[in-house]
Amino acid sequence: MSLEANLAALSDWLNNTFGLSNSLFGQIIVSALIFVAFLVAGWIILHIFERYFSRWAEKTKTKLDDEILKNIKKPIYFFVILVGAYFALNNFTFIKTYSTELTFI
Repeated sequence: MSLEANLAALSDWLNNTFGLSNSLFGQIIVSALIFVAFLVAGWIILHIFERYFSRWAEKTKTKLDDEILKNIKKPIYFFVILVGAYFALNNFTFIKTYSTELTFI
């Protein structure tokens, strides 16, 4: 089974479990869970950069790697959040009808 089918099944299960009449509520819950998972993953990545890579960079003789790490960790964190937002929004079925207008590639 594909990931998309699993997420749809989870959404249906949530709708049936909580007696929700509209399928949109289950999709919102699943999308929120996906986004929160990516937020946590971004925080873990940021923590790894701040804690471990920064210590490693401080041990080197040059300061170039310190500056690179300082300037790259926030954009990586925001990139992970953007990817999470993409996957969270991709879960909504009503957006799929507008996918040709939203897709630029």
